[in-house]
Amino acid sequence: MNMLFSILILGGCLFLLIPGVYGDDQIISPVSQTVILKLIDTGGKTIDHTSLMKSGENYKDGQSRQVQNTWFNHETHELIWTPCNDNPCSYISLPTAGGKTGRDELILELKVSDPTVDVSSCYSDPTCERLKGGTSTVSGILEGIFYTGRTYEVSINSLKPGIREAFQVTEISS
Repeated sequence: MNMLFSILILGGCLFLLIPGVYGDDQIISPVSQTVILKLIDTGGKTIDHTSLMKSGENYKDGQSRQVQNTWFNHETHELIWTPCNDNPCSYISLPTAGGKTGRDELILELKVSDPTVDVSSCYSDPTCERLKGGTSTVSGILEGIFYTGRTYEVSINSLKPGIREAFQVTEISS
């Protein structure tokens, strides 16, 4: 009985020690597989919905768009993106996407609402809310090289009205 107890204790210690010594090289942190886009400078507006799309020439027939795998944390304003199927990688987003270059660009689209605008007379009519300025859609390009395991700040107010405008993106950690 005493021998069985000693074997169980020894087995339990080995069970706890071996993954601690050899397991660190085998385990990849979920943070190293994601790109975090911290949305800043919202101008007091509330972000209701986010969408990150890859646009470019994925097919021989021309331009295509693909919605990316993201999760948005409303409390911290962080858009968490997994670009490479749970593997660490880098992603290049260039404004010269499409055509015969084979390059892609990232397009960030946000639905925002302005709590300072009185839309009480709209009774949840989205068209009325847009006309009064209570809700709007902001869309622009994210330019740069994005590495998994890093955090980037995206300034929402940096986007100027117009065609093919880009958000200002700054890397804050590596």
